[in-house]
Amino acid sequence: NCAGDHAANWRQCPKFPKQGGKKSATPKLKITPHTNRQNTEPSRTQQPQGIQKSRQYASYAHTLVADETESLSDNTPMENPKIKPSIPKQSVPAVASNTSKIFTDIFTCVNTLLDEDWCNAPLLLKAFKNDLPALRDATHGVDMAYILFEHFAEVRDFVSEQNFDVFLVQETFLPPGFTPLIANYQVYRNDRINNNNHTHIFGGTCIYIKSTIEHHCVPTPELVAMDATIVEIKIGSHPPIKIISAYARGGMTGWFPLADLQKLLNSGPNVIIAGNLNAAHIAWNSPRTSFYGRKLFNYLQGINGIKVLAPNFPTHINLNTWDTVIDLAILKRILFHSQIRVKNYLNSDHLPVILTLDTGIFPIYSPEQFSTNWDNFRHILSFKPLPPCKITCDDDADNAVGCLSKILKEALAEASTQKFKDPPEKLPLDIRDKIHLRNYLRRQWQRTRDNEFRREFYRIKDEIVAETKQHLLQKRAEHITSLSPESRTLWRRSKLLRKHFPPIPPLRGETGYPALAPIEKAEVLADSLRKQFEPNTDPIFDNPIVSGKVHEAVESFANTPHINNLSSVTASEVIDFIKILKPNKSPGLDQISNRMLKNLPLKFILYLTFLMNVLMQNCYFPKCWKTAVVVPIPKPNSDLSLPQNYHPISLLSCLSKVFESVLLRRLNQFLDDNNIIISEQFGFRKKLSTNHQLVRVTELIHDGFEKSETTGALFLDIAKAFDKIWHDGLLLKLMRLRVSAQLIKILRSYLTSRNFQVRVHHIISSPPSNP
Repeated sequence: NCAGDHAANWRQCPKFPKQGGKKSATPKLKITPHTNRQNTEPSRTQQPQGIQKSRQYASYAHTLVADETESLSDNTPMENPKIKPSIPKQSVPAVASNTSKIFTDIFTCVNTLLDEDWCNAPLLLKAFKNDLPALRDATHGVDMAYILFEHFAEVRDFVSEQNFDVFLVQETFLPPGFTPLIANYQVYRNDRINNNNHTHIFGGTCIYIKSTIEHHCVPTPELVAMDATIVEIKIGSHPPIKIISAYARGGMTGWFPLADLQKLLNSGPNVIIAGNLNAAHIAWNSPRTSFYGRKLFNYLQGINGIKVLAPNFPTHINLNTWDTVIDLAILKRILFHSQIRVKNYLNSDHLPVILTLDTGIFPIYSPEQFSTNWDNFRHILSFKPLPPCKITCDDDADNAVGCLSKILKEALAEASTQKFKDPPEKLPLDIRDKIHLRNYLRRQWQRTRDNEFRREFYRIKDEIVAETKQHLLQKRAEHITSLSPESRTLWRRSKLLRKHFPPIPPLRGETGYPALAPIEKAEVLADSLRKQFEPNTDPIFDNPIVSGKVHEAVESFANTPHINNLSSVTASEVIDFIKILKPNKSPGLDQISNRMLKNLPLKFILYLTFLMNVLMQNCYFPKCWKTAVVVPIPKPNSDLSLPQNYHPISLLSCLSKVFESVLLRRLNQFLDDNNIIISEQFGFRKKLSTNHQLVRVTELIHDGFEKSETTGALFLDIAKAFDKIWHDGLLLKLMRLRVSAQLIKILRSYLTSRNFQVRVHHIISSPPSNP
């Protein structure tokens, strides 16, 4: 103090001047979320008041437990965080944006058109302006597909390497028609779309689940501020568990969507809800508590049987603000021992969270694939004994057919070895090394907050994206180049791309409750098909008096002895029929395939010939050949929740098809010899097809045009004509046409007591009580 006539803090004092004018020479401390954290609630990671520790690098590893550090390190040795990473600078390949290139080409075309004399510039520009939104959406979809495909390659490798049973994804943003697939996994997705424009995706969730696990998709209840996909799985003899991939939209309503969460919790007695709930709380190992977290914590405290699992490591990595734990698992009445941890992997700010349930050992359906040595198959069959040759009645015939099928299947099992699938192809080693380096840089940035690690992290991340895209484009180009029409690979690939069989959604049956499980869907479809196959009960078409008389005439004809005048079956005839069978067709209920018949040794060909001759002599068709396995194929552009909107594709016994071909040749021979079929009939006739009739109709229309005449056509289609055919009426017509009585009796046995079973996935419906 100079004892002058002024205030003690006057900065212009000539004796003790203060530098810096009116501002203080001491700089103020810049407050950032990383250096000064304030929390309204007590945190176990806060230091006691009065203790200040100066550090060059702020550490945020307080949520990492010692035993977890080792499991999350990806086998990368720990280094001193103060040492800058010595990473060689590599140039990132310049990848032009697809959107920029497409719009550049469009503008070039527009400018070219404007230079033409005939072009009306105002109209052209107006049309171009009106189509800009559609062009922008199209190019956005192309870019999104490329971006998703690039990132998904890493996800696919991660899922295959870890061998997850169930894989939950949130905020998918998958464009319509683009569903990334993983080998041996079924995928179920629910997209959050705009109600007005269904092409704009706002988010969504999906679930990948192994195909070998017994499961089915469950309809999601109507939610307001949450996205969810639900799958119900069956684990051994334990009650079913509903697994829900959930996402709570942050900042939409201002409060946590408790009503939506309650709907998900009430979806079943045993529920697992896992995903990004945007709820951080210190009780769940997060350094701070959010508004969503406080609401969710208070709500779950009052519910019995609820357990919340949260990892000890942050699940959401934000390179600018806090690292938090917002990816949680809510378990309702799950009695299995469970563990949860975080894996430092994938190119996302949300680290994958791994939930492990100790369910014990339980059997699962795993369709085994075998590789058969067909030379060995023929050799084994040559030493096998033949089925019984003494067939005097219908039961003996059924026993002989069953014994033949058993011998063929035993020989196939002895000649086959289990076929192991090739492991899924992974990304190249250099890209995988960069992925490990990226994960290491992200961990170092979390621990040190050194901007050098951050810059290197983003640089390596961009390199991975660019190189992955280049690798995938090169692989696709090589695959397309390898396709050839001569080797049929091109047609096989195009056929595979054209086929699209969506999964069967929940079906609406007669009970009113949706059929969810595969066995329930199979039973609903079977009931619907039985109704379709019932004869017409309309009084106009169904006269009880006429039906009774026709039935009596058919029964009387069947009980009257007749001379067997059909020609015998020869071995060369059986061989000719077997040669034209397609080897890749699916087998029937007996699992005897066409390829097995093509590799039969001569003695079994002779026995099959003998068996067919006995069946023709006895006018009998075996019972085991009368059951068809029906596979439902969805009709295009129809409501798939209705069971009647599915085409029934019947899989019959391959042995039955050979016998049917023998009978059909004799029936066609009789019809041709007696000129019974009219010449206008082109369908189901040798060397003729309905295309010939279409050519004839086209010629008639052209002739009408040349003569200035009007051509009219009337097309008739009888609904369910084949399904509701009157069997007795058909046999009566054959009797009036004087078809061989032996053939009519065989056809009567063929049409009597036929039944079917519907197959959904690997589940088959129960056989009908009254076939």
